[in-house]
Amino acid sequence: MKNIKISFFKIFFAFIFFYLLNINLLLAEIVTSIKIDGNKRISDETIKIFSNVSLNENLTNKDLNKILKNLYDTNFFEDIKIKLVKNTLIITVVENPIIQNIYYSGIKANRLLEKIKQNSLIKSRNSFNEVFLKKERLRLQILLKNLGYYNSDIEIIVKNQKDNLIDLTFNFNLGDKAKIKKIKFIGDKIFKDRKLKRVIASSEYKFWKFISGKKYLNENLVEFDNRLLKNFYKNNGYYNAEISSSFAKLVADNEFELIFIVDAKSKIYFGDINLDLPSDFDENNFKKIKKLFNKIKGSEYSINMINKIL
Repeated sequence: MKNIKISFFKIFFAFIFFYLLNINLLLAEIVTSIKIDGNKRISDETIKIFSNVSLNENLTNKDLNKILKNLYDTNFFEDIKIKLVKNTLIITVVENPIIQNIYYSGIKANRLLEKIKQNSLIKSRNSFNEVFLKKERLRLQILLKNLGYYNSDIEIIVKNQKDNLIDLTFNFNLGDKAKIKKIKFIGDKIFKDRKLKRVIASSEYKFWKFISGKKYLNENLVEFDNRLLKNFYKNNGYYNAEISSSFAKLVADNEFELIFIVDAKSKIYFGDINLDLPSDFDENNFKKIKKLFNKIKGSEYSINMINKIL
């Protein structure tokens, strides 16, 4: 009885294997010709190259999906349909429009306009793509925020032209820059605010600081401030100090309070520092460094001292 059950399962699994194999073979089809429909600007040959398919190739559903992905990755097509009919691969495409002109309004300063255009994801004479347009809007929003324009607004107008061309217009409403009204340090900070303010790059807004851009709220600058504070504490013996967070609190229209939360923790001191030398090294050549080790023993930890030793 046991042998009968084993034989049954062997036959059953063999049947499943050959069934799936035959299904896969039925789905596969040899391509003897390729037909391209719907293209106006991009040639048949170019689309064939993009698809990465060859004549007399045996195609499965998986291969068709790969062709579809290859074509979409070019960013030239808005819609693509693929089907196999009697050994003919039919590729039907709808081409993306081409960006003819890009206009920017609401930007008066040439330097700011140059920054906006720099590293743009949208360029004239390139294919238009909604996904790229959304990414470009996000890039611009982050850029303006980093320049202090926290209340800026961007309107994008897409105007269709003939021959599948479009014009893009970016309308900017920058608003006023976000000013740093006050900078505070809270927590176990050890040092006074006045001293810590001299460490960071950001500064409080004062009307006479008309040249410096550091009086405006800037996320990249605040991140730099965090690193400056961390290094300052490390260089003054507080190796484990943490700048746990920094945030801006709105206190008035376009005026923020920049707050750093500091936990200095315990001060760290240099202990015994030993120099292990290979047996063939002359210790007399290292008297100065050993003397320095003895000198700094018991003194507060300092990054500058570590760099001096190195």
